[in-house]
Amino acid sequence: MKWLLILILILSLSPHADCQYMHYTVAQNVPLFTQKNELRLSASTGTENYGFQAAYAFSKSFAITGSYSYGSTFDNSNRNSWEFEVGYFKKFKDSIIFEIYGGAGRYHRDFQTWNDALAGSLPPDTFRTNCTEPYVQFDLGIPGNGRHCFSISGRYGYLFYDHFHSFHAGVNPNAPYGPVYSTTNHASTKPTTAVCITYRLGGKKLSFQAQAGLSGADPVSYYDTGGDFFINVGLSLKLFGEQKIN
Repeated sequence: MKWLLILILILSLSPHADCQYMHYTVAQNVPLFTQKNELRLSASTGTENYGFQAAYAFSKSFAITGSYSYGSTFDNSNRNSWEFEVGYFKKFKDSIIFEIYGGAGRYHRDFQTWNDALAGSLPPDTFRTNCTEPYVQFDLGIPGNGRHCFSISGRYGYLFYDHFHSFHAGVNPNAPYGPVYSTTNHASTKPTTAVCITYRLGGKKLSFQAQAGLSGADPVSYYDTGGDFFINVGLSLKLFGEQKIN
């Protein structure tokens, strides 16, 4: 019952968590591998409508991961993303798992919003962009008593916006009753950082997964807040290899 109440609260708040318009953060892929041939599959919902993650350890120290996310929010917007990573993992005794991944993501974002001054009397402002983000991600996992696992992850990347388009309708100061329109179409680059916490609770194979985090990036539009909060819950399945933790 406790986890059901938490899930209901998260889903009820998730539409309001999308406070950054142009760039957004999705659930990070944190497999926490310990051995060769381990496979982890995850599915989640929350700030993103749905997201899917897969990761495979193709050797005793190296792994690949892939993620997809889709979301539509209360501001009549759409967003989707793909991510791919290759990285290294290491288990220290029975207490700590360290992972480092280098990867890249590809994002699409579009939305409309009314101008505050004359809401409803002018065409809505529209924004649309694609973005590529190369990044480095660090994971530090701490297994619990065999039924749960906790980890913290940090990410540093660089945002390369392309096909950036914005349209703004406002009041013409020289003609109070006439609108003025402005359109921009340009590219932009911005650094970004993110940190998140991942928690898993369950058996050796199937477990409940919750993740929450914060990201920051310089704003690139009038409506961009420059920061983002995300939270997601779902299920994670770990297959093959020896099941020693989480």
